[in-house]
Amino acid sequence: MHDWRNTCKLVPLVTLRKVVSPPQHMPYLARVSSVAMVDKSLQAREAARKLLQFYLKRA
Repeated sequence: MHDWRNTCKLVPLVTLRKVVSPPQHMPYLARVSSVAMVDKSLQAREAARKLLQFYLKRA
């Protein structure tokens, strides 16, 4: 007996890549959040992302 649930698990990765596009990065702009702690956290996260991106390009 062939079960459709097992077939769904066997979808090739290439097919999924065509259906699901990678997320687009939207940089965080300072003072967009009205909550100071969230604003500070998102600014730090954006700074870390930029630093990682810089070193990845150099590697």
